[in-house]
Parts: sequence; C-alpha cells; structure tokens
Amino acid sequence: MLLSNKPRTLIFENVRTHLSLVLFVFVLFCSCKASLQVTGDEKLAPEAAKEDITLLKKILEKKHPSLYWYAPKPVIDSVFQAALNAIADSVTEHRMRNIIAAALSQVRCGHTAVRYSKPYQRFLSKTRYPQFPLSIKTWKDSMVVINNYLNDSLIKRGTIITSINGTTPKQLLDSMFALISTDGYADNFKSQLISFNFPLYYRATFGLSKQYNITYIDSGGSVANATLSNFKPIDDSVKKDLPRALPPDKPRRKQRQEALLLSKRSLRIDTTTSTAYMNIATFSSGKLRKFFRKSFRAIAKTHTQSLVIELRLN
Repeated sequence: MLLSNKPRTLIFENVRTHLSLVLFVFVLFCSCKASLQVTGDEKLAPEAAKEDITLLKKILEKKHPSLYWYAPKPVIDSVFQAALNAIADSVTEHRMRNIIAAALSQVRCGHTAVRYSKPYQRFLSKTRYPQFPLSIKTWKDSMVVINNYLNDSLIKRGTIITSINGTTPKQLLDSMFALISTDGYADNFKSQLISFNFPLYYRATFGLSKQYNITYIDSGGSVANATLSNFKPIDDSVKKDLPRALPPDKPRRKQRQEALLLSKRSLRIDTTTSTAYMNIATFSSGKLRKFFRKSFRAIAKTHTQSLVIELRLN
C-alpha cells in the first residue's frame, strides 16, 4: 500500500497469519521519479521521520489484533513517544530502523518486525564492511567464542568472554535483544538469532570500533585481556581471481531424498560404549514411525544398553 509519493516513501505490508498480524515496515529513501543509488549515507528529515512513526502507530492501533496483549496502552504510547523523542535531527535508514525496531519489540509479537528497504538491502549485500572479529554463542548472560576470524592464538573456540570494550555480556545482550521482535518473552529465540551471526547483530546495535578490548577467561582460569581489530572479509574481486573447483556431480533423486531424511532423523550406535545416539530434528515429517521401529530393532539386536536422544535442533 503506497502511503506517500513524496521523495521519502513508507510502505506497509499487512498479512494475517492465524491470530497475528504480519507487519513489515520498509523505510525507503528513494525518489518517485527514479530509483536511488543507495550509498548508506542518505538521511531522512526529522519531520518526515516523525510523521512515519506517527503513521505506523495509527496503523498498529487500527489493525494489530494483539497490540496490548503484553503491555497496556499507556506503555505502548510511551514507547512510541520515546521513538519520536529519539529523532532530534536527520536520521539515516540504519538509525531509523533501530528506532522503530526498539518500539516494535515492546509489542512482543514475533510477526511484527522491521527490516531495511530493498534498495538498502541490495546495498548491504554488495558492500564488504569490516566486521566484529569473533563469532559468539550466547545464552542467558553468557558468551562463548565459536570462531576467531583473525586466528588469534589467545582467544580460541570455547573461550568465555566476560566483557567487550568494558561492557558485560548481560549489558551487550540486553541492548541487542531490545532490537529484536519475538512472541512474548522468548529471549531464547533472540539468543539463537544472535548466535547465528553475532558480528551482524553487534554492528547493527553498536556500530564498529577500530579496536576491541576483550576480557576473557584464559586456559588457566584467570581473567585476561586482548585487543582485537576488525576482520576484513575477502573482496569479491579477489575471489574471482582464485581458481575455481569443478562442480560436483549432481546427486540423484534417491540420494537427495536419503540426505533429506538423514537431516530430519538419524541413528548412530557406538558399540564400544554400548550407546545409541538418536537425532530427531522434527516431529512432523521424516517417516518417523518406520524410523523408530527400525531403530529400536537395531538397538535390541546389538544389545545396546544406553540411548541418547538429541532434540536441540527440533
């Protein structure tokens, strides 16, 4: 639904899914006459930005079926007033996105979220930004290193992080959580999203620094410090000059089906420890009844004493 033909345009797409209203907010910095070549520095005038936020609130009040499920109207009103107060000058699309995301997260509806405009998404996909140098797994108020893109010999996989630039894991996660929409108080889902791409969520929330002072627990159990710089991904032009490997043979249909089934459920029996490991990634498909029958027959046949069932990916 096109709401304005001014140089800045705000588009809302409303789709009902079960009891929730799916609302994607696109803040577009573009001309009505020609498409804009986005550079990331474009700004929206404060009056126009406030007008868009006010319009968004009116649409939510009229169309959103669960706007006040988790917070009463005075709280939602104060949240959007805070969004208006946050705009004191012209704002970039990145800043505008964060302001709206912080407001929408308080609605606590996983189907009500904000994302960048398509031109800005295309710009980001083609731009090789430096990034935070560590991939991190988060849960509750803890952070553990999954990968160090700089191959630093001090901070390895499994290292516990206690602060980044003087900010504790809880403070870092609370700031990132505030920009993510989920149903109710499902912070575990927010933690999973951040763990999938910690550098992305870190940059979106805090921006980038030239250096990061990392406090961590070393292999001896003591608190240690290290200073890391940003990781710079390889440019596409460099990749194009690298020799290309021959594409693998295309798997047959039967092979694809078998691989799909294995991704949904699998069984591995370790005869040395007399333990069976069963992975169940779904309860809705994968020919589970047949799989269970065959699995327990195999367990009985091999006299396996223990069974471990993996459900974390379900």
